[in-house]
Amino acid sequence: MYPTQWFAIGTLALTFACSSTEEGCAEGTYQCVETMLQVCKDGAWTDEEDCAANTMICHDMGSMSHCMEEGAM
Repeated sequence: MYPTQWFAIGTLALTFACSSTEEGCAEGTYQCVETMLQVCKDGAWTDEEDCAANTMICHDMGSMSHCMEEGAM
């Protein structure tokens, strides 16, 4: 095989290897999607609580995101 073919095969393999982890998340971590607080369960984001339903905002703090009263900071 020519070097360019090896490069193409390596690039393709790396793309598939990385794409599977980008979709996942760390178990038990949180994130905000607009007013929805989500938690990672079994490698996927699931809705935990709609903060707006309780007249709260979703405070996006990375893995420590949570619902809180607006202006509570």
